[in-house]
Amino acid sequence: MLNLLTKEPGKVDGIWFTGGLTDPNKTKLYAEYLGEDGRWHRYTPDFVIHRANGKHLIVEVKSDAHSAEVRSDLARNDKGEAPTSKEGRKAVALQRWQDLNPEVLHYKVVFANGTLHQNVLDALQGFLA
Repeated sequence: MLNLLTKEPGKVDGIWFTGGLTDPNKTKLYAEYLGEDGRWHRYTPDFVIHRANGKHLIVEVKSDAHSAEVRSDLARNDKGEAPTSKEGRKAVALQRWQDLNPEVLHYKVVFANGTLHQNVLDALQGFLA
């Protein structure tokens, strides 16, 4: 992924790994989602890519093992239904961020087990185009 980003250096202003920041005193970038316990929880996405044109891509990397549940919950959200899994709740929270300002903010959840799939690289290429 980094190799692809460095091919277009004039289009990218910054890349931040934010997934390791869970302390609210260390980051203001987080989404809130309603947990199974009925309480609000904070969730920090894995990467943010900022383009020179002001657009942002939020990238969330999930294990392939979560693919079915996250995709199902995103589809439920599209129909106005609540997500049912923890990972799906996080993905829906970030999808709702995108929906607030889709001209500037883009969200992509990707699934991998050690290696990113080609469709992820294709999506990134599309964001840079």
